[in-house]
Parts: sequence; C-alpha cells; structure tokens
Amino acid sequence: MAIPQFWTVNDEVAVIYAFDAGPGLRDITANFDLIDNGIHLWVDGIWKFGARDPEGRSWTNIALGSVDAGTHYVQILLEDSGGATRYINPEITATVVPIPAAMWLFSSGLLGLIGISKRKKIK
Repeated sequence: MAIPQFWTVNDEVAVIYAFDAGPGLRDITANFDLIDNGIHLWVDGIWKFGARDPEGRSWTNIALGSVDAGTHYVQILLEDSGGATRYINPEITATVVPIPAAMWLFSSGLLGLIGISKRKKIK
C-alpha cells in the first residue's frame, strides 16, 4: 500500500514501517521535510517523539534510539487540525552495529576446522 502524502482534513493517518535490523541498528534518526500538523513516533510500540505545529513544519534529527537484531517497527501517527494535509519525504537513517571481532575470529576458526576435516577425508 502506498504511503499517503495527503489525508482527510481534521483526521489522522497511521503509517507502519517494518524493517530488518540485520545485526542491530544504533543512532536511528528520523527527518521529515514537512508534516502538517502533528506527528507522533513509536519504535516497537515505545513512544519516542511527539510534536505539533498548526502551520505545519519540518521535523529533523528526531532521535529514535537503537534496536537489536531482528524485525522491528516504526509507527507514525500523523494528525491534521484543519486546512491542508501533507507528509513529505520521510527519511529514517541509522548506523549498523558492527559484528564484534570475537565473532569474526570464531567464524574464521570454525571455517579453518571445517577445511582441515575435509582435507583429512580426502587423503
């Protein structure tokens, strides 16, 4: 379903973004070029931000926190209090959590053991 740029005047609309966080995400930030009139944001059902401006405005650098590996959700509630409605250029960014060096070391050791066992079977 397409995300609405406009919705019914004096009404609300909810948008839910599902995303796979890979190994995890940190410093999740949301930016919106224009919201008319109010916005509320949740991450996995936990309220993170809410604001309102009767004239509509951009909302930037909204800190949404961090999430562990797996599937997560950003829920956005947009509201209008009369006049025009707009939801322009939503952008959510984050930094991928690096896989710890110990995991790389363990993985390379495991691959080495598999290689040695295969070499013994071939002889």
